[in-house]
Amino acid sequence: MCSEGGGPEFVIVDGEDMIPVPRAAIAPPDMNFGQMQHWEGEGHVPLFYSCAMHTPVFLRLTGDWFASWREEALADLAEDGPRPGSAEAYWHHLGALELDALIEADPLLAAHLLRPQAFELCQLLGAPGRSPVRYCMVSVEDLIISPAVVRMDGVAVRVG
Repeated sequence: MCSEGGGPEFVIVDGEDMIPVPRAAIAPPDMNFGQMQHWEGEGHVPLFYSCAMHTPVFLRLTGDWFASWREEALADLAEDGPRPGSAEAYWHHLGALELDALIEADPLLAAHLLRPQAFELCQLLGAPGRSPVRYCMVSVEDLIISPAVVRMDGVAVRVG
């Protein structure tokens, strides 16, 4: 599903049709997920999306954000300590690895750690653009990370 350039490649599922969509047509959310999940009416059609990219592309698009998030998470952990049994506790136990090292060491943990950050991932992977047909990512239902490929699936709303 990844192009030679590594993605991100978006596909919208509309009924039985799988429609490749350029990144420029995928809008990052501009409101919180709770607000978007209640969009109804003409012009807002909920659809399924899938996005895949080579892991180095994912790291390039999310690396700066993760470094900032990591600093904040470490400060929170220093103040409150890790919640036993949480992904953050295990990540902290492994030495609070940088994202590339975490994906190499434990891709499943990376997915569990990033899944609650769905809004930020949508912000980073969507692209503001001027396409006549636009889709706004509403949720991240599945996040699969491997050392080679990252795949994110969820609900997008067709806008316009």
